Amino acid sequence: MQEIIIKHSGIEMQFVLHEGRICGYDKRVVEMTKISGGGGRIYTSSFDDRVYGRIKPIKSKTERTYITGFAIAGDNDRDIHINLVNSLSSFRDGQRVTAWVDRKSGFIYKLDNHNNGEETVVTPLTSIFGRGRYYFRAYLRANPGIKWLWYFLLLASASWITFTVIDVLSGEIGLLVVVLALLLGVFPAIVVCLLGYWLIKAAMARGISRKIRSLQHG
Repeated sequence: MQEIIIKHSGIEMQFVLHEGRICGYDKRVVEMTKISGGGGRIYTSSFDDRVYGRIKPIKSKTERTYITGFAIAGDNDRDIHINLVNSLSSFRDGQRVTAWVDRKSGFIYKLDNHNNGEETVVTPLTSIFGRGRYYFRAYLRANPGIKWLWYFLLLASASWITFTVIDVLSGEIGLLVVVLALLLGVFPAIVVCLLGYWLIKAAMARGISRKIRSLQHG
């Protein structure tokens, strides 16, 4: 077992590398069929005894999810169980792989297949950053410009939502007014915040990914 520390713009990620061989390889398909439609109304007219009405057509949609499961048997008698969803990577029993595990969150970042050279991302870095707010806060502390831009975005969005709510409450409240307030005031502010949050996480992930690639191939 090996440990690697990756540093970038205030972020310090400590990865634990578990190397071992694949065992118990299993690939299965889970099917889920959704059926919608049906219903309607049919009636017989009392005037002409004709049948009127309409029945909605029944629609069905089948979704297939491909799940790849296996364990990595390491030299330290500790197995790591992996489940991949809709993965195009090829794995086989006996192949030697290395799992990169983020020590702070416990999530598996990626798998390196030493037999065919493939790299499979299990948990994207953006997801790891989103689940563990420590990295996000550390990145903001090390980048004052981005931090104050993020705070300004939150303050502007909160002010816009507050202004919209006050404006709605000060006038005649109706369903149309509430719908317009949600569409033009609240939802855009929330979308802007989420977009800014995603862009910051994406920038963090790009920097860490470059550091890892340079470490492996540099």
